[in-house]
Amino acid sequence: MMKNRNYLSEKSGHITVIPLLVLLIALFLCPNVNAIDVENQPNGKIITVSGYVTCKGERIPDVLVETVSTNESTVSDKEGKFTVNITKGSLLTFQKDGYRSYEYIADEPQESLIVCLLLEDESSETSKQVVKEQQEEREAVIIIQTKKENKQD
Repeated sequence: MMKNRNYLSEKSGHITVIPLLVLLIALFLCPNVNAIDVENQPNGKIITVSGYVTCKGERIPDVLVETVSTNESTVSDKEGKFTVNITKGSLLTFQKDGYRSYEYIADEPQESLIVCLLLEDESSETSKQVVKEQQEEREAVIIIQTKKENKQD
């Protein structure tokens, strides 16, 4: 009987060492999930961006200013002023109902950033105007090319 106890204690010692070694190796090879991923942050440096939001020269209150990467947000005050601390290189979005949203990449600190939002109605009219102007330019180029071809004949 004594022989069996010694045999079992020797066997059980070897059985627990191998899984512990595998676990230790896995911990060293796998990244820490809760650690801050410095590689995904452009420089890891926190900067301050502040300024105000306008439309046609008038300041817009209650605009949602949100950092896309962290989902942190603030709202512009009654004078349209905002201040946000973000990681350098992060994307800021400016949103308010009735206005077209605007995106800004914060590469450096700003003390007086002016963000001009367009009304949703104006943005569609503006895009229609741009399309119309592009069409007129194409037609003008076609007319000029046709005249040149006629003169050469």
